[in-house]
Amino acid sequence: MSTYIPGQSYTFQVIGIKEENDSKYIYLSDGFKDTYRVKPFDYQLEWEEFNIPNKMNCFVKEVNIWGLPYLVQDRKEVLQFCYADLKTEYPFKVVNIGLDSNTQATYYELKDSFGLYHRYYPKNNEPTHEIGDIFNLVVNSISDKGYNKVTLNLEYPVELIVTKENITQEVSNDPRQESKFGYESATKEFKTSIVFPAGGIEPNIDRQLSYILKTIAGFQNANGGELYLGVNDSGSISGINDDFKYLNSSETDTYTYSENIDGFELKIRNAVKQTMGGISNSHIDFQFNNENNKDFVLLKIKEVNRPVFVNGIKLFQRTGNMTQLLKGDEITYFIENRLQLRKTEIETIEIPETFVDEIIPEVVDIKPAIKVEEEPLPSFYLPPVTDIFRNEKIWYYLTIYNTGEWSFQKDKSSDEDVMIEIPIYNSCKKGRIVMVYHNGCVNTVIPYDLFYNKNNASKTAKKEGKRYSNGYNISGIIKEFCCIPEDYFLVFYSKDSKNDVEYTKIHKVSDISAHVGLQAEGNVLINERFNGELVDIKILPSFIGHLITGLTFTKNQTSTTLGVKNNDKDYRSAFQTLKVLIEKYSNFWSK
Repeated sequence: MSTYIPGQSYTFQVIGIKEENDSKYIYLSDGFKDTYRVKPFDYQLEWEEFNIPNKMNCFVKEVNIWGLPYLVQDRKEVLQFCYADLKTEYPFKVVNIGLDSNTQATYYELKDSFGLYHRYYPKNNEPTHEIGDIFNLVVNSISDKGYNKVTLNLEYPVELIVTKENITQEVSNDPRQESKFGYESATKEFKTSIVFPAGGIEPNIDRQLSYILKTIAGFQNANGGELYLGVNDSGSISGINDDFKYLNSSETDTYTYSENIDGFELKIRNAVKQTMGGISNSHIDFQFNNENNKDFVLLKIKEVNRPVFVNGIKLFQRTGNMTQLLKGDEITYFIENRLQLRKTEIETIEIPETFVDEIIPEVVDIKPAIKVEEEPLPSFYLPPVTDIFRNEKIWYYLTIYNTGEWSFQKDKSSDEDVMIEIPIYNSCKKGRIVMVYHNGCVNTVIPYDLFYNKNNASKTAKKEGKRYSNGYNISGIIKEFCCIPEDYFLVFYSKDSKNDVEYTKIHKVSDISAHVGLQAEGNVLINERFNGELVDIKILPSFIGHLITGLTFTKNQTSTTLGVKNNDKDYRSAFQTLKVLIEKYSNFWSK
């Protein structure tokens, strides 16, 4: 067995990717032991047999008492692979906004299209961004600070920085818009080649074409889009002509292709059919063009109303100017919505009466009877409103009095000084009592822990009907008071009082820390540091969670953001969906 030293990197042989306990790992061998493993990044989950590397460098964080190392991937090797093309713009998504504990400077926590996380400190003259925004940064270089602390040296594109000289310029003066093709977005992407990977000089059609297929699938699983081949990131025509002689260089495709435009299209279509199926292929149109003796092609990719899998197992979706691999519950929610959308479209088809008795699908022109509106509402499945508490017994009533006291009992209180009273159902014993205050703070308490004496081994309940002190935080005004399951959602509407901008964000109740007593101030959800003022609060049930992912924030984002601006056009569909859900389900919990 090899001897490992913490703080050093070692080269291992890659065995492959295996799944264990619902998690995937890259298994490694040092020549003596073949059960070493590391967690893969998103881009590595996309590896096929042909592009899995033979070797991988891993960093030893520590060694246990048996001499076995705790391994993580060598970050320098990973970054050099992903960002081989330096001095180039890459997309990044803001997943959190924080304050540096040492300098008190604001930073963005970013996630890239490879599944890697980075920290970026914006300058004062740069445009500001919110959580969920996707924007480009220039990767200038890679810095190695030792002990596997390797970072990207990122810079905001100079042409987009607001200065005294260009502050009055129109948006149309953005150099990236001067290209005849515009610039990359949620519905547009440029690729120079189907043969040469970004930043590479060696042809690898299998590897690069896998990226192309991922992009196509991402568009089809979103709202469609345009993919330009033979056009570089700046929107300049580079041409696809150099690709022709490598069309037959694949190690997996034995078909012989003509080294011209026809062979180019056939190569892509065959790859699409093989990896994603005929339906996906039928939703792609090719438009070849020539300019200055350089051929380039526009793929017009249409949305598909069913899930488009890559190799039958992987789901990609376009978000902003990134194509992301869906994982976990994201896959379940996506499939549910896609299949329901397909079902809804079929159900809305209107067949003329003259053809009812004799339907010939290949001949009859069937047109959907859908009313076209200026802002059509998104299509999704809405479960019926069913009272989940209908057949449940009430465990206790929780009563808050004008005196600030509280009690719990089997029946409603008949006292005249009752301020507010709510039922605690049996299913909510381990749920959450939610107390939302006007200042944007939220206190959550587990009913079982409240009604039973803490640290009492026998779990003896407090005395029913007895009034206890500290029923709520007397310094605040209660805006919402209820008891709901911990997997329900709270919808926060707020505004920036200084700039008169309205925001929306959603949090799962379980992401808010539970406290012992009702009198606690609670956690900050609408931060006054951002001039935030709570406007309204709504409650939604757990079963619609997959429909609100775009506006749902994580537990480490409770106080770091006000959410998404209500006038953000990129979230128009998400807000439309939320409006429908609020109208139908906002009182679901209380029925």
